[in-house]
Amino acid sequence: MSPSLMVHSKEHADLGALIAQHLATWPEALRATDGARVFLETHTHLIDELLKSYWPEELASGATALVAVGGYGRGEQFPHSDIDLLILLETHQPDSAIQDFLRHLWDAGLVIGHAVRTVEECLIAGRDDVTVYTNLLDARLITGNAALFKQLDQLVRSDQVFRTGHFSKPKRPNRPYAIKHSMKWAPKSNPISKRVPVACETCTPFAGSATG
Repeated sequence: MSPSLMVHSKEHADLGALIAQHLATWPEALRATDGARVFLETHTHLIDELLKSYWPEELASGATALVAVGGYGRGEQFPHSDIDLLILLETHQPDSAIQDFLRHLWDAGLVIGHAVRTVEECLIAGRDDVTVYTNLLDARLITGNAALFKQLDQLVRSDQVFRTGHFSKPKRPNRPYAIKHSMKWAPKSNPISKRVPVACETCTPFAGSATG
């Protein structure tokens, strides 16, 4: 997000000023106990409020929801990171209101990553791309149709839609390389169990030793 926001109204100006003031506390927050977590939660909340202020009235009463995904969905929006959004639709239809909403965000200086999808399109994208799926697991409703968001959330977490075997399949092609690479470079030292290679697909190789 840009440090300076273009002003479209007094509400936007006030929220922009609050965000700028909050961003200035980031160095101090890092030095405080639990300060980073509190800072990110507050920053996320302020971004929520700014996005709500831009959400058009014609979308507020329709079958559309504005959803935070990824780190933003988890409530961990870092300063100057992209704001990841999902505009969730019941059905696709030409809608200039969505285009105007996105244009206003860009004009305001917000750096956003966005997708415009129906529930079914979200599920298809999640099956095809593990990253999309994990982002959907962190999805959080900002504003809009709560029932539509609940439908998506329930389906994303349903074993009927995403099975464990299907989810892990995209990672399997990397496994032989990971094991081979780890066994090649991992230190081999264990005085009790003799020298053995340590390999883990998702962990940093290390040497373990027993003391008793």
